[in-house]
Amino acid sequence: MDSRLGIRFLGTRSTHIATTKDIGQFGGGAEALLIQYGDANLLVNCGFSVDSWSEVMLRRLQSKGQKFEGHIFFTDFLWEHILGFPFMLPIHFSTSRVSIHSSESAAKSALLLGHSCSLDFSPFNGIESLRASIQFVEHKGPAQIFDGWIAHGLRLDQQIQMRQVKTAWKLTCPSGQVILVSSGRVSLKDIERNPSFFEGVDFYIQSLEFQDRLTSRDSDRQCYIDTVAAAMAMKCSNLFVTGFRPDSGESILLDFEMMCQKLGEQSGCHVEFSREGKVIYLDKEQQTKAIA
Repeated sequence: MDSRLGIRFLGTRSTHIATTKDIGQFGGGAEALLIQYGDANLLVNCGFSVDSWSEVMLRRLQSKGQKFEGHIFFTDFLWEHILGFPFMLPIHFSTSRVSIHSSESAAKSALLLGHSCSLDFSPFNGIESLRASIQFVEHKGPAQIFDGWIAHGLRLDQQIQMRQVKTAWKLTCPSGQVILVSSGRVSLKDIERNPSFFEGVDFYIQSLEFQDRLTSRDSDRQCYIDTVAAAMAMKCSNLFVTGFRPDSGESILLDFEMMCQKLGEQSGCHVEFSREGKVIYLDKEQQTKAIA
């Protein structure tokens, strides 16, 4: 069993797969994040990129005579975060158990996920048609979810479609390391209003969810600058950026990454743009970053 805390970027693009040929090392899949520690696997959002991983994981467990038990944390139920869910192979097996975590009520989460997945191309028609055991969990504060993991969802002041809100997730693993994941852009005001929530973060993963292709490159640059400023205000040592614009090529992203790294150096914050398929480890003893 690996005692390191690992983060795998299954996909890095914001609203859909990349539309540029110059995807390079950043990849082209819609975003999804996998957090691994020991035997635990936690997903944050379910872009299309979760499909192949979930199949490999299910087959591996079946070969060992084990059942699939998964935890999925949604920052919201917009289509780019849920379209991979119907294609996760484990949810179509009666032996699987899946917990869906949200800051919305259990009833609303089921409604939103079921509505979004009941599309013409979806392999199922509503949550009730799934064979797996599905549990919806509402989070209103810090809560232990399983095996020493603690989850805390903060509702950001950003209302979106169908009266949803954006949720930032603070996930603490059994060794005490803390991951903050947000698709809503965390502002300095958010940090001022909720100082305890943003304390002690080892990994800050921010999805910028660029969608409007008509915005200028200067506007994009300011979003990146604001994200680095938020990480510095948290006194976080590791910032990982994802949710790239689907039409941003490798050269553009490398330029933005270099700019953010120079800004982060001012406070000792390591800044990195996520690469599709890459795994990042945080050493348990020394709290130092190791990348594989």
